[in-house]
Amino acid sequence: MKYKLLVWFSKGRRVLASIPIADLLAFSVAVTAILTIGASIVGGNVKPETLPFWEKSKAVAKVFAWILAPILVCKTWLEYNRRKYDPELMFTLQKDFDALDEERALAATVCIAFLSGADKEADETKRWTLVDPREREKVEPVLDFFEDVGFYLKGDQFSDDVVHHNSHHWIRGWYPKRIDCYSNRRQSRSGC
Repeated sequence: MKYKLLVWFSKGRRVLASIPIADLLAFSVAVTAILTIGASIVGGNVKPETLPFWEKSKAVAKVFAWILAPILVCKTWLEYNRRKYDPELMFTLQKDFDALDEERALAATVCIAFLSGADKEADETKRWTLVDPREREKVEPVLDFFEDVGFYLKGDQFSDDVVHHNSHHWIRGWYPKRIDCYSNRRQSRSGC
C-alpha cells in the first residue's frame, strides 16, 4: 500500500510540475480582466440599467473560460506525458549498465553461489554476512547501478514506468537466467 501511495504522490507532483504557468496566468488574467471591465462599466454598482452589461461581461468571461480551460488541460496532459516517458537519463544509465558486462558476470557468480548455498532455511541476511567480503564486493557495481536508478526515481528524474520498461527484464526475467548461464559457462567454459 505504501508503494502505491508513493507512486500516486510522484504522479501528482509530475502533474503539478507539468502545468504551464504562463498559460495558467494568461487564463486567469484574461477572465479577471473581462470581469473587471464589466465591473468598471457598471461602475461598481449594479443598477437595472447597467445589469445587462454586467451579465454580458460574465457571459464573455464564461466563454473564455470554456475555451481556455480545455487548452490548459491539454497542454498540461501533453507535458505530463513528455515528463513521464522521457527516457534520456535512463538511456545514459542503461549504457553504463551495459558497460558492466564483466562486473555483472562476477556478481552473477557470487549470487548463484549464494542462492545454491547449503543452509537455505537460515535467514538470508545472516547467510549474506557469512559470505566472504571480497565476494560480496563483486556484487556492488550492479547494486550501485540499481541504487542510482532508485535515487533518480525518487528525485522524479524519470518515472516508475520508464524504470519498469528499461529494468524489469533485468530484475525479473533475464537476470536469473543469466546467473544460470554464467554458472554453466563457468563449469563448462562455453559461451552463453
